Amino acid sequence: MTTAFVNGRVFAGDGRVLEHATVIVEGDRIVKVGKGKTTVPRGAEKIPLEGATLFPGFIDCHVHLCLDGSADPMTTLLKDPLPMTTLKACRLATRTLMSGVTMVRDMGGKDGLDLCLRDGIRSGLIRAQDAGEPPDGLYDGGAWLAVWSRSGRA
Repeated sequence: MTTAFVNGRVFAGDGRVLEHATVIVEGDRIVKVGKGKTTVPRGAEKIPLEGATLFPGFIDCHVHLCLDGSADPMTTLLKDPLPMTTLKACRLATRTLMSGVTMVRDMGGKDGLDLCLRDGIRSGLIRAQDAGEPPDGLYDGGAWLAVWSRSGRA
């Protein structure tokens, strides 16, 4: 599937902001960033960016996907069975992706769950659309998070 984000500002990642730019995405890869008139492949889904700015993915180097953000996340982590913690971690990973963060470094999971989540994402077993509904108005191109382990190995 090819998607074209058209006619918006694009933060290039090197300090430049491109005006009236187009970004072409094939599958889960950015294949072209063009400024001004850019040829959009026939059949591509066009998503207008007028008045918006498109940023590349962000990196969060300190997350705990196993903690649910409750008032007492450690008690919840200890109380919940591992399958429930896994489901919550998948949902949090999806929410993280939908917020624009495309790579995280998990600073400690439970019983290797963070590493299994990473491997499930890499293999395609876990996809963003499987782990929860994205908020209205956000586009999910099928890409997923790259999850670093505690050791820093992706």
